[in-house]
Amino acid sequence: EMLEYSRKFAANFGCYGGDSAANASQDIAACMRTVNASLIVAVEATFVGSGSGKFEPIYGDEFLPIEPRMANFPGDKDVMIGQTANEGSNILYTTFRDTFSEALPPRKINKAEMIHFLGSLYKLSLSDTEKLQ
Repeated sequence: EMLEYSRKFAANFGCYGGDSAANASQDIAACMRTVNASLIVAVEATFVGSGSGKFEPIYGDEFLPIEPRMANFPGDKDVMIGQTANEGSNILYTTFRDTFSEALPPRKINKAEMIHFLGSLYKLSLSDTEKLQ
């Protein structure tokens, strides 16, 4: 799913789709490196805000075939890093839709609920979750 979102996003800059034979992940990444960063930021805000996609780290394609922590990369590697304004809100909306909904009015949550959300979100063990008390 994330790979498809990335492809849809790259298509906004002519880096994926159409008659392009260069649709492999490494070709998309090379093309995206040529796009003005300010333009990427502006289009990304509209892309995500319109519900067209969201971005999370991905692996499993020809560009990054295995989980990065399991890979044995020799030497330095180029990486693409970004940040999302109000990222915590986005995570809450997508992870706990029944409580933190954009469609429902805001409501107060109690400490027990917050501890549950943090424990679930960060996959904390019971002993680590108890430390949040």
